Amino acid sequence: MEGEAQDAEIPRKRLPEVEGRSLCISKGLFIPDVKTEDTYTHMPTGQKQFSRRITASSIHRQSRYIGDTTELEPMFFDLVPFDANGESTTLAGKLRKKGDGPTFIDLHDGNDHGFEADLSALTELEAIVKPHGPALIDLYFSVVHPSFPIVDEHTFRQDYVDAYNSVPPELLAGIYVVALQWWTQDARLVTSEMPSAERLGDTALRLLGDALYRPRLSTVQAGLVISQRPFGESRELMAQLVTIGYELGLHLDCSAWKMPAWEICLRKRLAWALYMQDKWSSLIYGRPSQISKVNWAVRTLTKDDFACSSGDEEEDDESIDLRKGWTVYIEMVALTEILSEVLDTFYTLQATREFEDAGGNATRVILDRAKPVQIKLKDWFTRLSSLLKEESSISGNLSSTGSLHLAYFATEITLHRCIIRSLSTSGPDPYLHHICRSAAKTRLISAMEFVNRLKPQQLQSFWYFASKINFALISTFGSLLRATAPGREEADFYMTRLSEYRWTLSVGSKSAPFLDFSVKSLDTSTSFLVNLTEKPSASVGNQSNSASIQSVSPPRDTHMVDVPSSHAGQPSGYFDPSFQSFSHQHISGGVSTSASGLASPSTSTSDGSSGQEAYTAYSTSAAFVPQLATTVLRWLDAQATDKILDLGCGDGMLTAEIAQTAQEVLALDASASMIEAAKQIYQSNGDGTGQKCEYRVADCRYLERESDIVDGSFDKVFSNAALHWILRDRTTRMSTINGVYKALKKDGAFVFEMGGAGNVAEVHAALTAAVVHQGVTVEQAREASPWFFPSDKLIERMLEDAGFEVDWLEMEYRPTKLTVEDGGGLEGWVRLMGAQFLELLEVGDRRERAVREVCETLESVVTHEEDGSMWLGYVRLRGVASKH
Repeated sequence: MEGEAQDAEIPRKRLPEVEGRSLCISKGLFIPDVKTEDTYTHMPTGQKQFSRRITASSIHRQSRYIGDTTELEPMFFDLVPFDANGESTTLAGKLRKKGDGPTFIDLHDGNDHGFEADLSALTELEAIVKPHGPALIDLYFSVVHPSFPIVDEHTFRQDYVDAYNSVPPELLAGIYVVALQWWTQDARLVTSEMPSAERLGDTALRLLGDALYRPRLSTVQAGLVISQRPFGESRELMAQLVTIGYELGLHLDCSAWKMPAWEICLRKRLAWALYMQDKWSSLIYGRPSQISKVNWAVRTLTKDDFACSSGDEEEDDESIDLRKGWTVYIEMVALTEILSEVLDTFYTLQATREFEDAGGNATRVILDRAKPVQIKLKDWFTRLSSLLKEESSISGNLSSTGSLHLAYFATEITLHRCIIRSLSTSGPDPYLHHICRSAAKTRLISAMEFVNRLKPQQLQSFWYFASKINFALISTFGSLLRATAPGREEADFYMTRLSEYRWTLSVGSKSAPFLDFSVKSLDTSTSFLVNLTEKPSASVGNQSNSASIQSVSPPRDTHMVDVPSSHAGQPSGYFDPSFQSFSHQHISGGVSTSASGLASPSTSTSDGSSGQEAYTAYSTSAAFVPQLATTVLRWLDAQATDKILDLGCGDGMLTAEIAQTAQEVLALDASASMIEAAKQIYQSNGDGTGQKCEYRVADCRYLERESDIVDGSFDKVFSNAALHWILRDRTTRMSTINGVYKALKKDGAFVFEMGGAGNVAEVHAALTAAVVHQGVTVEQAREASPWFFPSDKLIERMLEDAGFEVDWLEMEYRPTKLTVEDGGGLEGWVRLMGAQFLELLEVGDRRERAVREVCETLESVVTHEEDGSMWLGYVRLRGVASKH
């Protein structure tokens, strides 16, 4: 289209003077809604230079998408002749088509003085920031743009230098006001007086308000940029931006439209930015989303949608961070789609009514619906690029990954929030309550630990607009768990964690001032709990809420799915008990009298002693071991057809219990005396279970050598409180784990509980010190230590190295009450469990002095003054791993 005779061409830098002259506009800032002669079609692919002619008759016009139900019937458009530029003049107005895409109509914006006003606005902006405009532009594109790429950087910079009058003032104002956050990080700016953020912010909002009446792509860009301010809200603005997005056809698939590649890419990135703004606004403001899945046709973003606006940079730190930013943006979009599903599934009015109608079954209904969402979250986390791991960033550079990971936690917490609320109406199902609250506790602690790990280069980087409330959602969730805690100890635990979290936020606010909002939000949530009814205390000797479910077996036919890890850097297979789905849990905290113990030091028990002597010592000082193993037994869930291998069976009590439901059990222990005791007590007890059990002396350190065991014939392998003895020897650890793997059938399960990192640390330290004080070297004492208390991450790596898929890992801190019978108590425990330490000393005075020193050292540490009971600090590590 060569232009009509009455329309004069305007050189790129000339100002508007009279009707018939116009401004040039940037290619990345307006939709192609003006009459142009495009010269880009004659340029090489990817070339950045671009020019177009703009006619005065079209300056005040805008294009709007024509939907399917308006007074203009879309079928009629096929009867209208369109010229080579896809335009046709009709009585309704000028119609425009982009190839086989939708039809737009040109409308007059009703403002004949808009561009004069724009020029005045640009002058006003420069008066506020002069002479620092270019530096602020650099800050925006170096900090914000990489992970929020909704403006074409090359074109914007070119227009800013060569055609300043063509830059939309509302967008420029938004870029300026957002970039002010990093003023002190720019060497050119730090010594200068910063412009008034309030004045610049007010100006940006006023200019955006004016632009809303003549909307173009730049209007949406400006609105989204301004919404990223760390202070202020954008509730009402969001509704206007979504409406404008529909008018501009941003919800449509533009991949086949007749327009240059850069514009297709820009529209896609901008469309998804609008989608994200809508969904996260829906979450943090508690309002219905305005974008529905059924009316959203924009294709998924790929890296090709960014390359068309980046050019060919060398692979330096800057280009790496740019590509990292693209990946952050792509993954944030993908995560937002999952968030949208969470909101649609659990937080619509219809969903709320359905949960209310479900009554006492509401929690199970919610868990059933949560299963596919958890699968998607797991898949999302699994595919995260190594560039996006929490600790991954170019040294010294700002990193925007924090915002992404925080959004992940906010999504998980939003899901679990619905579950916890439903428990108040779910009826008296202690197992259901326990697993749901345990999973929720894990999510909370993982989120808080993530915040605690944030580095300055993350805190000082760009945070997505929803972040300040996402930080607050963590404390809100913690307050909810505190308010709904069944007992005082659990409520106090959450109160302590919330206090720690508040301190973390307060410290972080020095680097990220917007965290002040999150601190105030935490204080507000806490203030609501002032009048909370005091929780009952778990009485000494009674079961905690974790022990109160020991007689309840989990269902075997519900929700066996994978869900994601709780934070970046954590393994991706995560057993979330609340969904009966496999995942990894970390420290759960809390206090319980039902911890499983260290079990018998089987490899150190003298085979010269009689079976009865060994059994007597064990049953006196460590009787709580089998009695308190109900959790891991419940996870084992022995079935009538199961062939089970029990490693480190000790006195055989648990083996006999397993045999009550299993088809057959082979129990192994390195101590001949323990095996003899087990045979005497359980194999001929008359209830029929003895015939199902075989007790065998075997050193489980060398399990891989037991050819008749590692034959792939076992449905399950079980171990309670024995692996921390068996795996003590570094040189044989993998032989044991490999042997377990080989013993299992395909799809078989390894279920275990052992001491975890930090288990009985006080006793460990006291024993080491006592023998050293008797002349043993520290190195000898360390070597004599019979225990291996690994972290969850270490045991997970070992299992995976053997070929297992780790389904569930959980660490729990549970102080454990010692027995008080003669020969038991603290001294009995020290003599039995610390035998290998004490054997460094000859029988006699030195050994007795060591025992006495340990007991005297620990007495004030482990004794409860109110009743004189003694408690040791047990840390339990439980897991389920599968052979596939």
